[in-house]
Amino acid sequence: MTLRDTVDQLRTLNVLFASTGAATSEQVEHIRRVLDFLKEKQEGGDAGLSFSDAADRLAQLYFGDENGRNLLFSHWNVPNDEYFNPLWIRKALITRMKRLAGASAAFLLITGLREAICPEGSYWTKKRQESYDCVCDYVNDLVCTWVAPDLRLQMVFF
Repeated sequence: MTLRDTVDQLRTLNVLFASTGAATSEQVEHIRRVLDFLKEKQEGGDAGLSFSDAADRLAQLYFGDENGRNLLFSHWNVPNDEYFNPLWIRKALITRMKRLAGASAAFLLITGLREAICPEGSYWTKKRQESYDCVCDYVNDLVCTWVAPDLRLQMVFF
């Protein structure tokens, strides 16, 4: 997904979170209206949002605080300033998967992977696409080995 607009990304994430059934239709509609307001504010030029922070806030609205959640949520924002290699990915993912241990349902959000592979100001090339696909496959395989057999996991790359 190549959305650059933070509010549009949040709208998409809102639809994904709504599909989990963690909120009432009234709550979903309220959040949609807030995002519409933010979009209008952004068009005026004064909505500076960090997608990572906003995604965490949106998850808190849907799933509540960490202690009272029925559906566990974990967010991994791949930082741009870390050395990017499979060993580091493995450690970060295992940490997130351990947070989901014991849950019957969970949502794993992975953000910043595209930016880690192709820093701002660089071009998205065929080689970078191949790297991205390879990392996504690695992440999928690793998550599958760490997920409990009875866990219903939704994993989304943003």
